Amino acid sequence: MSSWGVQLVIGKLLTDDAFRQRFETCARESLTRLGEQGVELTDGEVAAFLDTDRHVWSTMAPQIDARLRTKRPSEVACATVQHLRNSLTARERQVLRGIFQGHTNKQIGLEIGVSESAVKGTLQHLFRKTRVRTRAQLVRVVVEGSSGPATSAG
Repeated sequence: MSSWGVQLVIGKLLTDDAFRQRFETCARESLTRLGEQGVELTDGEVAAFLDTDRHVWSTMAPQIDARLRTKRPSEVACATVQHLRNSLTARERQVLRGIFQGHTNKQIGLEIGVSESAVKGTLQHLFRKTRVRTRAQLVRVVVEGSSGPATSAG
C-alpha cells in the first residue's frame, strides 16, 4: 500500500533536479533517505526503481512544464528539515508515514494504536516543528528536504 510513496518518488525524479542528479549517482542511498523521511516503499518498489534506467528521468524531466518544477529549498527550509530529521519522535515518524500513505487521522490512529485526538496532537507538533499549517505543506517540506544538502547536526 505504498503507491503514494511511488508517486512521490516519480514526481521528485521528474521535477526536482537536485534529487534526480543524486539519484542518478547513488540511487539506493536516495531511496533510503526518503524512507527515513517517512516515504514508504516496498522492497519490490525499491528494486523496480533501481532496475529502471536511471537516465530515463533525465530524458523525461525537460518535458515537464517549468511551473511544475521544484526549486531547490532555501537555506532556511534546509535548516528546518535538518532540525526535523534530528528531532522526530517515533510517534511523529509513524504519523508521517500514515500521511504519506494518504490515510486519515482516524486510520492512522487505528494503525498505530492511538486515538484520533492523539494523532491530531502529533500533527500539530509536526506543524509547529516545520512551521507549516497544512498536511500538504508538511509533505512538501519533508519531501523537498530529502533532496537538500546533508549537513551535520548542531
